[in-house]
Amino acid sequence: MHAPEDEFEEIAETVNGFREVAHNYEREHPHLNMWFVVSVAGETPDAPEASGGTASEAVERVLADIEAATGQETYNLPKREEFHVGAKFLLEGPASDGDVDLSDRGPAVEPSDGRGITPRERDLVVEIQGGLPVTETPYADVAAAVDQPVEWVVETIKRFETEGKVRRVGVIPNHYALGYTENGMTVWDVPDDLLGEVGPAVASLGFVTHCYHRPRHEGVWPYNFFAMTHGRDEAESAARVEQVRELMAEHWDVGEDDWDTLFSTRILKKTGIRLDERADAQVREGTDPADA
Repeated sequence: MHAPEDEFEEIAETVNGFREVAHNYEREHPHLNMWFVVSVAGETPDAPEASGGTASEAVERVLADIEAATGQETYNLPKREEFHVGAKFLLEGPASDGDVDLSDRGPAVEPSDGRGITPRERDLVVEIQGGLPVTETPYADVAAAVDQPVEWVVETIKRFETEGKVRRVGVIPNHYALGYTENGMTVWDVPDDLLGEVGPAVASLGFVTHCYHRPRHEGVWPYNFFAMTHGRDEAESAARVEQVRELMAEHWDVGEDDWDTLFSTRILKKTGIRLDERADAQVREGTDPADA
């Protein structure tokens, strides 16, 4: 959205006040200078009425409320296709060429058939959504907090991972503290028929942390492809953006007006996705499979 300079702080506070807003950034752009992520619980086959509609309808309601509260128009840019999500920030010195995979150490689990989550699974998600406790016995501490056996906690988290409800379990570095302070969102007006080629190619670049196809907004936003890069200084960041441009040029004739880079100037809000009462839309009725 656009936030006028003399109202920017007030609008940022208003937008951040919506619990559905997980991230919010100030970015360098002459018009669209505030970028935020909206996360909602939408309709599922197990709870179509509790959710109040589809996820896209829920997002539109939130955006309408934000527009009413701020007096500014919002531009919805939902993800059409995800080519890559995975942030890796290598430091100086020896580093592994690949991931350290210890998934075989976890319990053997089978995915469940039902979508949504049970009431006690909801309690678990709400307990861990801010991260596992940094203790010697994190799973035991979580188990005590939700009053469940530690074996059930470990197995449920592992099953959530296999079902895609938890993307991964790992350590999240603060890339700003590590020195990767140049956060550049490169955006491109890629010919639609080339997205299938360009997406995987750009996603293969090791320094691209996020890579998506998103819709354009005629007259306001001409770009349909996003590739996020990070650098430790302006020179490194510029070099990485240039690598993306060079790779793009292998697939089509990239003009000066066909792309841009929006650097983050400020983090206005950054939290993980929070379920809380919105998780009620995902909770299915009936017997917890672990209790059967």
